[in-house]
Amino acid sequence: MNNGIVKEISIEEVSDQIEFFLWENGYEFLKITECFNQHGIRNYILRGLHMDVVDETEVNCSDYDSILSTNSFVLMSFLKTQIIASTFYVDDLKKLKLNFNNGYIIIETI
Repeated sequence: MNNGIVKEISIEEVSDQIEFFLWENGYEFLKITECFNQHGIRNYILRGLHMDVVDETEVNCSDYDSILSTNSFVLMSFLKTQIIASTFYVDDLKKLKLNFNNGYIIIETI
């Protein structure tokens, strides 16, 4: 995916980085790539993204246009324990990857 410097970060830091993308850097849209055994590869664009960690166990996400909930994408809701690793690509500052036991989600600015 990227040969640059990577940094492992917590899901809370992923949430903070998304806020940084959107509010501090002025990005409005994010490209999401989900790759899971049961769904294959799914790409979609979100306008805005908000990520909440609930009770330190569950992660819930929403977007301005309700794309996540309308299409039941994996990013909408998952357990924190399902994440194997969260990676931030330090060299370009615009890409995050969530690795799960059965797939991954890439969040990147566009």
